Amino acid sequence: MNGPLRSKQGCWTCRLRKKKCDEKHPFCSTCESLSITCYGYGQLKPDWMDNGEKEKAMANSIKQVVKHTSRRKGRLATSITQLQKHYSGKRADPTVVKIAPKSTGASSSSSPGSKHEADQPNTESSPPEYSTQTNSLPRSSNEPTPELTSTRSDPSSIPAVAGNEAVLLMHFLDNVFCLQYPLYKPGVIEGGRGWLLSLLLRTKPLYHASLALSAYHRSMMFVTGHGYSHGSSGIIEQQKHLTICLDELQQAIKEVGNYVSHTCPTNSLGMMASTVQLIFFELFAGHGDAWKIHLHAANMILRGPRRIDNTSHFLKMPLKDLHLTAEGENPEDVYQGWKSEELVIFRFLSAVIAWLGIISCITTGRTPGIIHLLPDEVSDTETNLETVMGCSNCVMVQVSRIAALHEYRQDALQRGFGDCEEFRRKADDIKRDLQSGIAESSLSFLSISDAEFASACNPFITPQMFTTQLYAIAASIYLHLVVFGYSKEKSEPLNAMVSGAVTLIRRHIPADLTHALVCPLYIIGTAIRSEDEPTFRHIFSSPPLLDPSLEHRARFLPLLEKIWVMREIGWDWNTVIQLSGSNLLLL
Repeated sequence: MNGPLRSKQGCWTCRLRKKKCDEKHPFCSTCESLSITCYGYGQLKPDWMDNGEKEKAMANSIKQVVKHTSRRKGRLATSITQLQKHYSGKRADPTVVKIAPKSTGASSSSSPGSKHEADQPNTESSPPEYSTQTNSLPRSSNEPTPELTSTRSDPSSIPAVAGNEAVLLMHFLDNVFCLQYPLYKPGVIEGGRGWLLSLLLRTKPLYHASLALSAYHRSMMFVTGHGYSHGSSGIIEQQKHLTICLDELQQAIKEVGNYVSHTCPTNSLGMMASTVQLIFFELFAGHGDAWKIHLHAANMILRGPRRIDNTSHFLKMPLKDLHLTAEGENPEDVYQGWKSEELVIFRFLSAVIAWLGIISCITTGRTPGIIHLLPDEVSDTETNLETVMGCSNCVMVQVSRIAALHEYRQDALQRGFGDCEEFRRKADDIKRDLQSGIAESSLSFLSISDAEFASACNPFITPQMFTTQLYAIAASIYLHLVVFGYSKEKSEPLNAMVSGAVTLIRRHIPADLTHALVCPLYIIGTAIRSEDEPTFRHIFSSPPLLDPSLEHRARFLPLLEKIWVMREIGWDWNTVIQLSGSNLLLL
């Protein structure tokens, strides 16, 4: 490229754009405000900065991103205003769904449903053509679920997916989804993962959010596995799909008020799934705290319909009672027009949002919204966290109660009350429930002091049993740190819990399960003794936990190192939150 770059010390993105950079770390404010990727600092240039075609392509891509972001922000403001007006007449506290804008450099002209594509089925259209009347949201309860339809005259033909998108779609199904949910193994009665493909192919924003995540993951695999990258073309590809996804979500926001006011929650499944997928994209790609806005949006989508219709009785129905027969649906399934597939999707997404909401509050210091949203469902129904992330509902509820306890204490301290009787009572209740849960655990028979016996028992320990046990121990440590902090004066009970946890990790943790246990491992890691540091350094600096495609995980070990340095002076859990910047998701 001709002409000197404006900043010699700024981020590579600002230097490419010839703009002033405030050099804020890890991402400059200019890039963050424009929702474009900040390519960081240092002497090593990005591979696209070659003073040639790659650099020109990247400059044009970013230019389109900035232009598109400006237009999108205007549309989003209008959408939110409309949504606020709709809710203002229905409830005192209007619910606003916020979607975080993100970088993209491509037009959404290749989106499915456009008139141009309807005449050209072989263009890069995705997902395959289907009914476009409500292609951003599932239909209302009195309409049939949209089926895939072909754009060709031959009624027996199957709609085609463009070759490059077919590669990304299969990569997502084969590699990315199982990376997101390593412990999710749906049974035959639920139709396996068939619901996922069905939802992908009828929900444009979800489809493109998934392809964006797939493109990112695939690019990282090329870099680490083959020593080369797709360069700017890979970046443009993932951002193209992000553009389409976000455009569709903004359009969906305009309609969400009408849907939640007189229909059941099934109409928000597509939006809910799309927003969850954006959480993972922002997180995996290391885009700061952008995931928080998407998580908030997912919670708003989930809670909106539930305030209108009480579906708790329906959610408690066993899946076997909702199985569709050749003659039609089970009579109970007529309730609110739900089908068994929709129920499976809703329960899965509810569990995912509950899981992400609870673990996010560990490092943000806030009460999980899910604690008020689904208290009964999380504890008693088939909205089962264990099937999605491995830990039983009862333990995760205790984790959420501890997060709420931390916020309660911080608020009390700000008001000048300090520790009070109510705080101690709440802490004692949680401690008692945790101890009872650990005692009744399926692993209570396991003698962690008997290495030979423990080794022999390994084949009988399921991933869910181990995950629940480790989360329960980590929750007990978390509770101690919230109540007492880390200090030598009160270290004896803490050391006993940590010692048991470390022994369990060393002797029992399956190698292929480590990457699914980031949250309990991090909590335990904050309170370990100095002699246990090498073990945790190895865990957090090695595969499978450390994965190049999961950029946010590179932050975990440096933060633990900072906490370990403070062992002599002591610290409390609020210190852990402050060190993480309140934007760390333990995933």
